[in-house]
Amino acid sequence: QTTTALIALIALITLTVLAALTAMTAMTTISIVSKLMSECYLERHQEEQENNLSA
Repeated sequence: QTTTALIALIALITLTVLAALTAMTAMTTISIVSKLMSECYLERHQEEQENNLSA
């Protein structure tokens, strides 16, 4: 009886840790991707403004 409860507790903790790690990884990935996308957008926008000024 005690071993079953212990195994269930360990499984629950493991799942919680895995879920937390997955969430952290996903959030980190999303923030990196959005940062890269915004940088690319800003560069393109700046180039367009420079082209408009020189025209």
